[in-house]
Amino acid sequence: MILADASQNFTASFLLSLLSAAGFLAWLVSSLKNAFGKPKREVSFSEQYATKQELQRIEGYVTKLEHKVETAVKEIRSEMKADRDEMLKAGEARASKLHGRIDDVLEAVAELRGWREKNS
Repeated sequence: MILADASQNFTASFLLSLLSAAGFLAWLVSSLKNAFGKPKREVSFSEQYATKQELQRIEGYVTKLEHKVETAVKEIRSEMKADRDEMLKAGEARASKLHGRIDDVLEAVAELRGWREKNS
């Protein structure tokens, strides 16, 4: 009985050691593949440089784009402000109508209350 328990413990510890060793070997192979494998991306270096004229042309183009973007942003802001003002006015109109309906209901309730007190 004691030998059977010992052999089971030995088997479990042996299997645990075997699995640990297999995991270590898998990690080692993966690390070596990454270290000595192909590079993940290739970098190409160009020996052509931009001339001053090209840089000035690009700078002019970027300046024009910057101006267009600033103009577009200003237009969008003014449109957003106008839209916000319209939404606020519409909200105030809805609130005004709602208050009018509530006032009508309160008036009808007051009439009913007065009629009930009169007839009671």
